[in-house]
Amino acid sequence: MSKLNIIKSREYNGAQYLTLMNEHEVQQCISTEAIHIEKLNPEDDNTITFTITEAMCKKLFIDVINLETQLVKTIQCMEPVHFDNLPLHCSSVIKENYNNCNAVIRPNYFKLNENTMFLKGNFVNMKMFDWSGKKELMKKQLGPGEYKFWIRASMVYIGPHKNPLHIANLQLRICELCYRPFPMKGNPIIKAKRVNKRQEQPIQHTTEDELSQSKNVFDCDVIEA
Repeated sequence: MSKLNIIKSREYNGAQYLTLMNEHEVQQCISTEAIHIEKLNPEDDNTITFTITEAMCKKLFIDVINLETQLVKTIQCMEPVHFDNLPLHCSSVIKENYNNCNAVIRPNYFKLNENTMFLKGNFVNMKMFDWSGKKELMKKQLGPGEYKFWIRASMVYIGPHKNPLHIANLQLRICELCYRPFPMKGNPIIKAKRVNKRQEQPIQHTTEDELSQSKNVFDCDVIEA
C-alpha cells in the first residue's frame, strides 16, 4: 500500500491539519453507490449527520479503510519539515508507536451492533442535487430516501484527543450529494389499469430520472475535529 503525499500543512488551535494527494497528484475523494437511508440526524441549522452501517454501503468502508492504511504509511514516512511542526505530544506518540502506527489512527467507524460510520455534512459548504444531478436542492427538501455522496478525504487532523493514543484522523466531509425520495407505496401500474377500465382514459406515468454518470466535486472548508 503506497503512502499519500503531503502538499500543505497548517496549524490551527493546537493541532496540525495536513492536506494530502495520491501518487497521481489528485486530492482524495470517495464516491458511494446508492445508499438507502430511512432517518436523518440534523445536529443544528448548519450540520447534518448520516448514520451508515457497513451493510448499507460496503464500498464506503473499504475505501475509508484503504485510505487509513495509506495514512499510516504517510505518518511513518513523514519528512522532518512536517514532523517537526507536530504538537510535542503527537510526535512523541508516533515515535513510541512507529512500528505499530495503526494504533495512533482514530478510525472513522465504530463497532456498535455492526460497523457504523457517522458521515457529516455542512449545509453551508455541501452541494445538494436531485438524482439527475441537474437540479439543486434546499435542505428542507431532504428526507428518507436514496442518497449518493461525494466525500472529501484529503484532510488529516493530527492533534490532541480524549484518547491520548489516537492523535491522527482522516477528516471525511460530504462535499456533494444526490437525493431521491422513496417511491410512493402501492402499484401505480395496477391502479392505472383499474382507472382506465372505469374511465377509459389513458393515464401517463413519469419515469425516474437517469442516474448522472459523473459529478464535479466542490471543495469545502476545514471543520475542526
